[in-house]
Amino acid sequence: MSIELKVNVNLGDSLAKLDEILRRVEDFTSVVEFDADEMVNDIIIGAKGAVPVDTGMLRESIRAEGSFPNYVIIADAEDKYGTQYGPFVEYGGSKQEAQPFLWPVIYEAVRVYKGIILRDFRKVMKGV
Repeated sequence: MSIELKVNVNLGDSLAKLDEILRRVEDFTSVVEFDADEMVNDIIIGAKGAVPVDTGMLRESIRAEGSFPNYVIIADAEDKYGTQYGPFVEYGGSKQEAQPFLWPVIYEAVRVYKGIILRDFRKVMKGV
């Protein structure tokens, strides 16, 4: 007489659930990419609205380069000597008081979009 030990391991259900989770992660990545693009656009618009204007060159130089997930926000207007003066406006200098136009907008956008991304995450995970 022989005694066998058999254990049936069926991963079908687990794999189906894993596939669903991966699909939702892909959906979430798409949603986050859209939200991030919107956030960067809002930052550019906000910074252009907040920057002090003399000639308008600094305002017009504000832009974003790159794409999700790596963006670079640039404000690179130059004075008549070829010096980029965006940092001096943002942070101030020895003869100029700071007039922050970029970081306050970034902080506010991150605060707002954290909630938007969390809301969208919940929607995707619920399958809505």
